[in-house]
Formats: sequence, structure tokens, C-alpha cells
Amino acid sequence: MQDRASRELARQWDARDPLARFRRQFYRPAGQIYLDSDSLGLCSQEAERSLLRMLSNWKTKACERSRDGDFSSHETTARLARIVGASADEIAIGTSRTFNLQQLLATIYRRQFYRLRILTDGISAPQNREVLRQHLELRGLHGDSQLLVVGAEESRLLSEETIEAAMSDPMVQMAVLPVVVAATGQLLDAPRLARAAREHGVMIGFDLSDSLGAMPHALEEWDVDFAFWDHEKFASAGPGAAAGLFLHRRHFAPAVSAAAKLHLDAPPLLSTAALEGALRLIEEAALERLREKSLDLTHFLRAAIEREIPQLVFATPREAQHRGAHLALLHPDAGAICERLRANGVTANFREPDILGLAPAPLYNSFVECWDAVQILRRVMEQMPNESLENEIAS
Repeated sequence: MQDRASRELARQWDARDPLARFRRQFYRPAGQIYLDSDSLGLCSQEAERSLLRMLSNWKTKACERSRDGDFSSHETTARLARIVGASADEIAIGTSRTFNLQQLLATIYRRQFYRLRILTDGISAPQNREVLRQHLELRGLHGDSQLLVVGAEESRLLSEETIEAAMSDPMVQMAVLPVVVAATGQLLDAPRLARAAREHGVMIGFDLSDSLGAMPHALEEWDVDFAFWDHEKFASAGPGAAAGLFLHRRHFAPAVSAAAKLHLDAPPLLSTAALEGALRLIEEAALERLREKSLDLTHFLRAAIEREIPQLVFATPREAQHRGAHLALLHPDAGAICERLRANGVTANFREPDILGLAPAPLYNSFVECWDAVQILRRVMEQMPNESLENEIAS
């Protein structure tokens, strides 16, 4: 796609979009251009139907579920395995992302004589860092000293070279990193980092929460030790949806003969039902096509912003190989801009302290929507300086 943007060009791209038919299957908020899929994906008719079927089976069949299999999550697990590039016995569905991370740590982290440290980054998912710190303390270790946190460069981006250098620390046992950094939309080179981990004898796990449903993954091929994720964002499985985990079979033991053994109870089947419907759409659309359109949407959105609002600064890398499925813009009034956008018909995302997130979803956003959202953003930006000046005079 060229570095240009217009509404006519957006119409042309929409006219030849092979995924355009999926747009009709989603419930979109009235009067809003929804660009907040890195927080919560929209509800699809397929997810709704799947959930209603589960409710109907519960109402009408109750305890007969064990005989007819209607309450099973095996199909969902198999579908997830195909989506993340793993075998079905390496996948489990649990309650939440952080709970899954806790279970994985309890299973494979070892308190050794010297190799105790866990490596992570300092800008994505603070909940993950807190889980890591708490786990170290539960093992009788000092969380702050044994948690090695790699910070961002001046560009606010993470450096694979810096992460690889940190892995060479002989005290590091494990690395836990995102595939896509939520704050900036940066896509890390997961295969490269996994190779580096192997070279240094470090176990590595990835958080797929901001990438799953928007791009392919190949966890077995990458030789990843473990992974965990939620399904609320581009997977569009709903708020509080059942989360997923991957555990490479090399970590299986007699007590853990499959990843599902990490959970002592059944998965939450009502939310798993909605997940099943959402995953069916992802498989039907095909991950390669989803990734292609996602890159086109974010490229077009960036080109439109650079044409219409050139003063805005991007935190997200320009290059496709380093870009996830959403864009992050930097502005000291990002929170106020986000509120104004919503009031004017665009749902965006704000992250402290100064990040405005725009996340078009390839299953249900159009190029014309992206163009129209930029026009609204331009008008909001034009109004902001005048209002700030008026406030200063009034004070």
C-alpha cells in the first residue's frame, strides 16, 4: 500500500476487501466508529449464537451433558491449537490471563542455587510483572532483585538486542515477554528471541493477548516453552472471557501429561462457548488474510493521520515487520483527546500518561471508517488549542 490516503482510496480498498462480508456479523455501537479493539473486541453473531446454544443445553438437558458432549471444550481447545500453532494437548483454557501465568510459573519455574532471575520488560502489562514479582516472593526470594526488568529505549520501543544481552546473564532462568507491546503496538521478533533463549539456556514464555486473533503464531515452530493470553481483544470473545495457555510438551511430566492438567477444575464453559463462536470466525477468515488486512488498515490510518494531522507523533514503528495490530500516538492531552473523540463518534483508547490508541480490527473495521475517524480527530485537535487558550485567559 502506498503512503497516501483519501476517502476515495478508502472506498476502493473497501470494495476489494475479501474480509468485508464479516463486518455484517458484528454488533457495532450505534453512532460510533469503534477503534478500541486492543481493549475489547466487538460481539459477533456467531459468538452470541454459540453462547445461546450453551444456555439452551443447560436449560433443557442439564446433567445429560456428560452423555451428549454438548458441554465439552475439546473442540475449542483444538481450534485454539491451530490458531497459535501448537498441538491440542499443549493448550488449556482457564479463567484469566494472570491465573494462567501463575499456573505456568508454579509448574516450570525452579528454585535453583544460582539461576533464579526472571527477565521481563518494563512497559507492557504491569499485571504480568506483579504476578512475576509475587511468584518470586512466594518462592522465598526477593521479588525486586530477582526480577530483571528491561526498559524501553528513548523511542519508547523495546530493543531485541538489549533483551538478548540480558538473557546472557547467567542468573536468568526464564524470560516472559509480549509478542505485541500493548502500550506502543510494537511487534517483537518472537522467533528471534526464542532462538536467543535456547542459546542461553533460558526458558521463554510469551503473552499473546495483543496479537491473538490478528496475526498467525507458530509456538511449536518457534520452540517456545510456554505462552498465555486472554481472548477479550482481537479474538472478540467478550469481557472476562476464558483465557488460554500453551505449555510445550517437553515440560510434561507424569503428573502433567497435558497442558489441561494445570487446571484442577473444568474450564468456564459459558465464556468458552462465546470463545468457540469467535474462533470459528477467525478460522474462517484465515489468519494470513487477517494479518494482511490489519497491516493495510494501520498503514492507511497512519498515512491519513500524517496527511491530515502531521503534528502528531507515533510511538508505533512504521515498518510492517515491527508493527502489531494497533497504533499508538503520543500527546500530553491524550486523555482529553480520547474523551472528545468518544463524544464526537470515535471510540479510541487512552493509556497513561500520554498514549492515544487506535485499533482497527480486520474482521469488522473498514478503510472508510479509518478515514472518517481521522477527520474527526483532526477537528478535535483543531479545537483543543483554542479551548486551552480560552481557559488560560479565564484563569
